Amino acid sequence: MAHLEKAKLVVIHPSAREATFEKELFSRSLAEVKASDMSGTLDWYRESKLEDGTQYQHERFPYALIGAEARWGSGLHASAYLEADGKGLLLAAKDRYYYYRSEKLMLRMEVRE
Repeated sequence: MAHLEKAKLVVIHPSAREATFEKELFSRSLAEVKASDMSGTLDWYRESKLEDGTQYQHERFPYALIGAEARWGSGLHASAYLEADGKGLLLAAKDRYYYYRSEKLMLRMEVRE
């Protein structure tokens, strides 16, 4: 991902915790992400469509990152979503999904007690 100067975090589900996008924190975390296994994601997706399903109440990817673009030359045009725990990144391209995990937070998250 590149051109983070205009990037903004948008809450897209009411289950999202208060979070803040900080370009430097995100960039440092992004440099250390690893491609991860998406097994179970289709089950999560199906459950999230059911209004009374448990996933409906707690969205797995409640944040969208808008204004950021793929690196020049990558040819990737994707929507970016951040996981509720602040450590997962889902890139949704036209015909594929890419899922990455970080050991560290990519967002400034509120502390829950």
